[in-house]
Amino acid sequence: MNDSNSLVNEGVNSVNGSMDWIGVLFADGRMIFWLTGIAMVLIGLLIYYRMYRRVPAVNRNKKLRLLAELVSNAPYSQISVNQHIWAGTLTFLGSSLLVGSLIVGFMHTQPAIQSYIITSSALVLGALSLCLTLWTLHQTKKLERLAGHSIYGFDSLMDALTEELNKRRDQIYRSQEVKAEDARFIFLTSNPFFGILSFPAEKRTSDFMFALEGYAKAIKKSENIENESFLVVCSDKARLEKFNRSYFQDPDGTDKEDFEESVEESEKLLYEINRILGPASCQRYGTSMEHMQFAIFGSLVFEFVMKLGKDKHKGHSEIEYTRRIDDQYVARTYAQFAKAFINQKTP
Repeated sequence: MNDSNSLVNEGVNSVNGSMDWIGVLFADGRMIFWLTGIAMVLIGLLIYYRMYRRVPAVNRNKKLRLLAELVSNAPYSQISVNQHIWAGTLTFLGSSLLVGSLIVGFMHTQPAIQSYIITSSALVLGALSLCLTLWTLHQTKKLERLAGHSIYGFDSLMDALTEELNKRRDQIYRSQEVKAEDARFIFLTSNPFFGILSFPAEKRTSDFMFALEGYAKAIKKSENIENESFLVVCSDKARLEKFNRSYFQDPDGTDKEDFEESVEESEKLLYEINRILGPASCQRYGTSMEHMQFAIFGSLVFEFVMKLGKDKHKGHSEIEYTRRIDDQYVARTYAQFAKAFINQKTP
């Protein structure tokens, strides 16, 4: 009680009798920690907010995943490792100062100068350790993204592509903030009508077709996104027929009707995309694309890892598994490859 009175007395101006509030607030040094902590937290949250604003609108739906990305590693070129470190360090360090000051306030103690020195040393060491930890976490998450994760099974791949197409279609309809690069869709494959050969009668095949057409319609209706953001690179009709033929035991006999239907349905899908977005949306070539196939959604890449057919008389390839990589630099590299492929094949 005497200590509290002395602090108040020190804050009274003896000349005019007015209260020196600054002296009262800073007399025991505790308020300095409070204000410093609040300032650090506010600056850290401001940096996090600026990082959040740079995340494409289509990727803001899953809040918990987005929070983890902002703390560790957000796969966008506009967000640097320095922003992660500064935001994390300032936010957590400021929070530590506030909690520490709160504990001291509850205890009503006035530590000796030695305790302040020890605490300050621990604080600096903790800050350095936090910087190193956040940097290590950033690099680890970055390596994890670059390595990607695998999707096994063609049916699982179709479901993943359908889900991504529908999600991004809905985002375009909901928001006008979607940028062209975030809405970019490039699909390089021999036959873009996935499932027409493997699961012709299953619902997932029609779902994939409607999702592909629906995304093309969303691009067309958007005011901020050019039609060129949607691109399918596939085989021409002759090569597509050859590709489909390899999946049937007897395409000219008992399987003739199924073979012809697979070609017809594939051509219908490509015609519909051309009708919606124009002929530039489908680039077709008389060459094999069985060994390098992928789909790009903004910064997300699905790379189809191929396996040659075991039957030497049926030289088709099959998708063994898919690597899913979420990184803007990787996506741009694949997009440049697609453009280089088009430029090389175009006379």
